[in-house]
Amino acid sequence: MTITFTVPARNLSAAIKAVTPLAAPPASDTPVLGYVQFRVTADGLTLLATDRYVAGMAFVPLIVGSDDATFLLRATDVKAVKIPAGVTAVTFTVHGDDTVGLTYGDGTSMTFVQGDQAYPEVVSGIIRDAAYPSDPEAGESAPLDVAKLAQFAACAKAYKSLDKHLRCVARPGASSKKPSSVIVEGHFAGAIMPIQMEREAVAPVWLA
Repeated sequence: MTITFTVPARNLSAAIKAVTPLAAPPASDTPVLGYVQFRVTADGLTLLATDRYVAGMAFVPLIVGSDDATFLLRATDVKAVKIPAGVTAVTFTVHGDDTVGLTYGDGTSMTFVQGDQAYPEVVSGIIRDAAYPSDPEAGESAPLDVAKLAQFAACAKAYKSLDKHLRCVARPGASSKKPSSVIVEGHFAGAIMPIQMEREAVAPVWLA
């Protein structure tokens, strides 16, 4: 079965810049985290990436859609996608032979091989839980790894090109099951896993 859908090029470029740096490096001991998960539904396309310590999910609206689909593409391959200025739309074609094609512009096309491992659903669950927490009290602190916070903020800024009102807020985790996180209000959400805490960041933390 072949599934096709088309998305705005500008939104896709911003999403790629935002999530691919958050995927695990190629030499990681968790190879599946070296991929970006693409999930398309009637609501739009979401891109998700994580290295276990920080995770991000970006939303891309649909121009034309068909059936729902979920697939993995290697982050290093996705990062190599450079859509020229002036291109307005990119069409994905998900083939039954586990390949995915991208077509845009004057007929430029690229073909990628899908990952064959199951992406951990717990990651998207953590992000979705973190994206809708209760607001922290004024001055409440969130124990966040400062280096990871900086990495996440840089990725959020890549998505900020689409929304000048985007803001980044640190949220304290209520328990071990509700990790501390940094939420970007808009069509980008993310979480920083509480694994190696060295300093505290006070909420809210605003993007420059």
